[in-house]
Amino acid sequence: MRENSLRSFFVVLLVAGAVCLHTSGIARGEGRGYGKLKQRQEIESTLQSQSSTVKVLVSLEVPDEFSSALSFKSAKGIKKRRDEIHSRQTSVLSSLGISEFKPKHRYKNFASFSGETTMAGLNKLLDNPLVKSVELDKKQYPFLAQGISLMNAEIPRLSFNGQGVSIAISDTGVDYTHPMLGNGLFPNGKVIGGYDAGGDRSNFNDPDSDPFPHGPNPSSAHGTSCAGIAAGDIGSVGDYIGGVAHGAKIYALKITADDDNGALSSDTIAAWDWCVTNKDDDPANPILVISHSFGGGKYSSAASAESDRPAYASAASDVVAAGITILAASGNDGYCNSLAAPAAFSSVISVGAVYDAPLGQIGFCIDTDSCGGESYPSCSTNWACFNGSTADMVTCYSNTASFLDVLAPSHNAYTTDITGSDGYSTGDYETDFGGTSAACPYAAGAAACLQSAAKSTTGSYMTPSQIKAILVSSGDNVTDSKVAITKPRINLTQAMLSLESPPQASDLSTTIGYDTPVTIALQALDEGLPNPPLSLDYVITSLVNQGVLAEPDGTEITDVPYTLASSGNEVVYTPKLGCGVSAIFRYVADDGGVAPSGGASNEATVTVNIVEFAYAANMDSDPGWTFDGANWQWGTPTGSGGSYGFPDPTSGHTGSNVVGYKLSGDYKKMNSTKWATTPAIDCTAKTNVMLNFYRWLNVESPTYDHAYIEVSNNGSTWNRIWENPSEITDSSWSLQSYDVSAFADNQATVYVRWGMGKTDSRWHYSGWNIDDVELLASNPAELTGDFMQDCQVDTDDLAIMMKHWLDQCGDCEGTDLNTDGSITFEDFSLFAQHWLEGVLP
Repeated sequence: MRENSLRSFFVVLLVAGAVCLHTSGIARGEGRGYGKLKQRQEIESTLQSQSSTVKVLVSLEVPDEFSSALSFKSAKGIKKRRDEIHSRQTSVLSSLGISEFKPKHRYKNFASFSGETTMAGLNKLLDNPLVKSVELDKKQYPFLAQGISLMNAEIPRLSFNGQGVSIAISDTGVDYTHPMLGNGLFPNGKVIGGYDAGGDRSNFNDPDSDPFPHGPNPSSAHGTSCAGIAAGDIGSVGDYIGGVAHGAKIYALKITADDDNGALSSDTIAAWDWCVTNKDDDPANPILVISHSFGGGKYSSAASAESDRPAYASAASDVVAAGITILAASGNDGYCNSLAAPAAFSSVISVGAVYDAPLGQIGFCIDTDSCGGESYPSCSTNWACFNGSTADMVTCYSNTASFLDVLAPSHNAYTTDITGSDGYSTGDYETDFGGTSAACPYAAGAAACLQSAAKSTTGSYMTPSQIKAILVSSGDNVTDSKVAITKPRINLTQAMLSLESPPQASDLSTTIGYDTPVTIALQALDEGLPNPPLSLDYVITSLVNQGVLAEPDGTEITDVPYTLASSGNEVVYTPKLGCGVSAIFRYVADDGGVAPSGGASNEATVTVNIVEFAYAANMDSDPGWTFDGANWQWGTPTGSGGSYGFPDPTSGHTGSNVVGYKLSGDYKKMNSTKWATTPAIDCTAKTNVMLNFYRWLNVESPTYDHAYIEVSNNGSTWNRIWENPSEITDSSWSLQSYDVSAFADNQATVYVRWGMGKTDSRWHYSGWNIDDVELLASNPAELTGDFMQDCQVDTDDLAIMMKHWLDQCGDCEGTDLNTDGSITFEDFSLFAQHWLEGVLP
């Protein structure tokens, strides 16, 4: 009896213990993914019963190859990354019951997802080896509280105003009906796209494609005001003169719910995920900048922020890896050693605030953790800061820290408001927008202007790290009055000057037939300072060795240096009749500046190759090729395909038409090679024959798919001159040249063919596009004694030989005709044998 009672007592204890462990929920100690769970106390206090849920962000483990920026460098890499992320999301979510986890966002580009979890769901997540961390889906808030002249941006934005760049406004939405923000329906000419990631929070997950600001007034106007500062159209209304980057396009990303002007981290990540996915929707205006004037928390280092918010920080890092610069407001709490997130993340450019003008004595509510301020019961925090504001003074509310990046103007910004009475005021403009919320879009606009300048100068955009380095290094130092921390306030003119350099003139080469004049456009890249690019002066520095150079109006160029009239860049070259020697002349471009940051460019060389054409097909008309199968076609490409690699073009290199494989899309599986073959080409008496053509090709690596070029001189025996050595992903036309002299010289029936396939059944690309095909024979043998390379042995050549009389100079400009190392009578004797040979002048 006693033994039974004791056994029953132990059973009760075991059951009670199990119940206690069950209701306490999350295991303690090192078990059950203890290190994976962030904000443990907050999550535990929310999950007080089995019926309670908590909003979380879940980060997933991924292989190292997908954690690198390289995974964003090609369409194939992006596809692999997204497939891997989707697979891992599916694996984890399928392990959770419907009652345990309610998904909200599944991100395409980030290894994470969000939703609401119960205690049971949370424990399953922590037990799953694919889960890297679980964190609270925290709410962030807008940092509320015309500095264009203060940022020294007036002159630079005349030349580089954000054209060719889009800024994503990650905020409360944008009123795209505003006269300075498109003045029309969505999308329009200014706000060219966007997404509502916040949706209707009462419906848990209701994102949509319309980013118009629906929400509690007046705060829903916040994003519209930020958009006006960053990229509003140029205008003159009160103190409004247009956004910093008024030529940029806008993508409106609404991260707030319709019933709440706070934004969950998960909704922000969803908006950023959309930006990465849709970055190149408009290739002429890619998304390169995100302006984010929201934030929350207090972080004394980037490491502490990234440890506390791993999914959020990882998403920011991935956005930057995809080539998009994120700028975020530092916060308005008055912290002296901390920033809000996401500004605190190392991949983000954090932006603090300065006054844009003297506003007199002014005060703001701040956090009690500020090192400045005083008691002020009227504030919800009971704490406020007051100071006598002056232009370029750090605002007393602006969060600062040793790891803050830049400062930008804030109070009092005159900017766009929601039209009518639904915004900050009853009019269409807000006259005193401020806070680090205003500073952030000022900085974002500056970043967009820099990207415009980089594209114009170098032909490519800068990386986010380059943008950050220039903004930081070129700014004017300002010291915070509440703490001895000095940071650079953005100076856009100095930032542009850091890009300033002399023009870069390009070496040029063109090919013409005998006795054929050609107009040549000289080319140089310049950043537009001190003069706009169209003001470059082109200067001919050496005369052509044979033939004549002239202005387009016929004025012959007989002396150098010679500056082309009216900042023109075109010259007309006419070769000497019957002369096949390549013509060469040189030029520089001058931007009117002073060395070393301006002035004359490098000296560039123009080479005109004079050849005899054996065959030419510009594809304007049907070239009469033989096609193997129905997929080789002559016609206009449709820009289709590109499931992997890039799509077909929409036109030829010149003209509308090409010869291509499946002009309507991607190739499919092929069990044999399909060929497109030229007619027979007569190369009799032709030497040094070259094949030139323009290529737009997308094909998988030769492990799986194949592309070939072959040449024959009888139509039956074929010689392979090229096959794809790796994956080829062309997104533009490129000139291809091949020496086919071994098979074509002096042959009467030369054929060239392009092959597509074999290919496998998996990844398919857009295949071949071919235009402007030429077979050409090079110059005839050079004349002995023609040292001037002008197709005639005459007194000019004699002068060169006389200059080297008795010299022991090796080649001596070609005058050592007997190759004995010195110029003697024997060389003159050989020269005399060729006197006056060549074509007449």
